[in-house]
Amino acid sequence: MAINFLQNVNFNNNEIQNIRVQNSPNDPTGSGIQAGQLYYNTTSSILRVYNGTAWLDLAVSTGGSAISGVTGTNGVTASEAGGLVTVQHADTSTQADVTNTGNAYIKSIDLDDFGHIVGISSDTVTLAALGYTGADDADNYGGFSIAGNTGTSDNIGSAEIFTIIGDGNDTTVSALEMTITNTDKGSAQFIYKSLAADTGTEAAASNSDTLTFTGGDGIDTSVADITGGSEVTFALDSTVVRTTGAQTISGNKTFSNNVAIEGSLTVSGSTITTISETVQVEDSIILLNTGAPDEPVDDAGFAVFRGAENTAYMMWDESEDEFVVCTTSAGDDASSTGDVTIGAYANFQALGIKGSTLTLSGIVAATSDTDAFLVSDSGIIKKRTGAQVRSDIGAGTVTSVGVTATAPLSVVSGSPVTSSGTIDLAIADASETAKGAVELATDEETNAMTSRSLAVTPFSLNGLRAAANIGDALNTSFDIAHNLNTRDVIVQLYDNSTYETVYTDITRTDENNVKISFVTAPLEDQFRVLIYKV
Repeated sequence: MAINFLQNVNFNNNEIQNIRVQNSPNDPTGSGIQAGQLYYNTTSSILRVYNGTAWLDLAVSTGGSAISGVTGTNGVTASEAGGLVTVQHADTSTQADVTNTGNAYIKSIDLDDFGHIVGISSDTVTLAALGYTGADDADNYGGFSIAGNTGTSDNIGSAEIFTIIGDGNDTTVSALEMTITNTDKGSAQFIYKSLAADTGTEAAASNSDTLTFTGGDGIDTSVADITGGSEVTFALDSTVVRTTGAQTISGNKTFSNNVAIEGSLTVSGSTITTISETVQVEDSIILLNTGAPDEPVDDAGFAVFRGAENTAYMMWDESEDEFVVCTTSAGDDASSTGDVTIGAYANFQALGIKGSTLTLSGIVAATSDTDAFLVSDSGIIKKRTGAQVRSDIGAGTVTSVGVTATAPLSVVSGSPVTSSGTIDLAIADASETAKGAVELATDEETNAMTSRSLAVTPFSLNGLRAAANIGDALNTSFDIAHNLNTRDVIVQLYDNSTYETVYTDITRTDENNVKISFVTAPLEDQFRVLIYKV
């Protein structure tokens, strides 16, 4: 669907980039065609223009063309027939073919203004021209030199011999191959060149050097004669942890990775410290205070260290023969055994508690319906709110009721109510920062768009817009009165038959009127104009 423009578009000397003209296999027809109109013919692949009476090609074709003529100068001829342009120029070459052989070569080529060859010159190559002075100079063109770790040879010419010699080496030459053999394997040859370990590197100084194997931490070394040579033995001493067999290990040991123990673990120390964040125990029952005497004296349970706050306990109080939830003192690390000194009993919360006897102390009276009561119901202690207790008890006589209100409501008079009476309430006006009562805006107040407290209805919003049909097949401009008292309006047009949005020239002539203009007079009620206040 194309966007319809009903007025000229002025780009103010700006570019139209990446434009693509209308594509059609045939010339457009009809009364709407205007001079200067372009389209691309997809059958002939040619851009065409309408000159007011006929379509002409804007490229080479066999039909009519928009090209009026071509002219050639300076030896170039040009012609045009049916849009086909032919350009030619005369052959001004004056040079015949040239073939050079042997040491002859083409030295230069002369061209005229049109690039035609009008002259060729040649010459011959000689050794003298290249700087060759005779047989004595031959080595300068075929010699080479050899460099070693130290020193560089003179230039080696074709008549010279290069000999390789060395201490303890024999050399043999056959055809283009040379063999170098090490003949001295005696006292001058080191047994090893150098040795390297995890730390350090040592080079051999002579055959009298001794290669020594030194054991590291937990490793002993020994050397013994064996048939045909010597044997070096590496053995672990008692400080190394072995993977099999019984062994007693002394000293602190740190394991950086996981440790799996398939047998039982017996710890004889007085304290086990666990740094991990989570401790998982597969056994479903944890036994504390094992090995206690027949008449136990030590309290037993769980302690929670709370930093600078008092340490919390859930434990069996041996002196009172009961479980307690309590706190002790700050910094208590539960390292002491025996009777735990209770600082205060702590809060405890559960969904339900069952028992044969319930003892309560320090009960606080309820002051509101949300406060909780402990009620015995058939031997079960339940938590009930004040409202639930009143409902459980049933209706009674109210001697005095106090009434309060939360903003925006307020109590004007009448509170508290005793046996009878009236309570007067008031509600404050709403604002941008407070809830309250609001007033509905009139059409005039909605159109003014200035109130911060009035409420707008859908009906009053109708006063912020205007709409009308335009077009009479005669006029090209129309004045539309919207009476919105502002130039801040949005104006939009659409076609009443296709319902497509169209674009034309719009002028806000004053605060209550707009002018809509077209190039061609629209048909009767062809378009509908919509105007909205912003």
